[in-house]
Amino acid sequence: MSHAIGSAVPIRSDGYFLTAQHCVDGDSDTLVTLVEEEDSVRLVKTGFRLVWMSEDKEHLDLALIHAEVEPFRPFTFADHASLSDGEMVGAAGWSAITIGDSNPLAGMAVGDLLSIKPCAMRNLPGDWKVIRHTIPLHPGDSGGPIVNTRGQLIGINALVRISFSEQLRTLFKKEANPRPARGYIAYGSSPDINWLESIIQTDRDKRNR
Repeated sequence: MSHAIGSAVPIRSDGYFLTAQHCVDGDSDTLVTLVEEEDSVRLVKTGFRLVWMSEDKEHLDLALIHAEVEPFRPFTFADHASLSDGEMVGAAGWSAITIGDSNPLAGMAVGDLLSIKPCAMRNLPGDWKVIRHTIPLHPGDSGGPIVNTRGQLIGINALVRISFSEQLRTLFKKEANPRPARGYIAYGSSPDINWLESIIQTDRDKRNR
């Protein structure tokens, strides 16, 4: 997406994407996505519309958008019950495109899963989760996927919180591929799957009228 410079995650073959709410808060209405055409895959720039977003991004930084595209290989969701604290998880995002020329691994990084806990936001139907992890993120990775080692979607990256000591380390020690020090925590969100499917189906029905 442009303007907000965030990422989005394709979850259905008919153009539904999850992203972070703060990535669609501004005047952005452009999505850049991979689509498959015959024997090739290419980037396509298109508009999108907001289907749903959280009422309180401080607790749940999440939005559902739709574009008239058929995205390349939509993600499937991981079973949260099969995940363990401390296991390796990965992330990717827009920074892979913007700075990938100088560092091909820039937008693809790994870290440790710290926890998956119920979201504290009130009046949420179903089973919503907040994910904490240590994957080093870059500007533009908000809204991108958190995945397990099988490439299944765990959640959507929302924000990073970093300690003062980590800020100093970043200023005084430049590293090509820094590993987050103690105090670095990144957060993500995951919706209730049944609720999500209901919202998508309702939107499909409206589009097909």
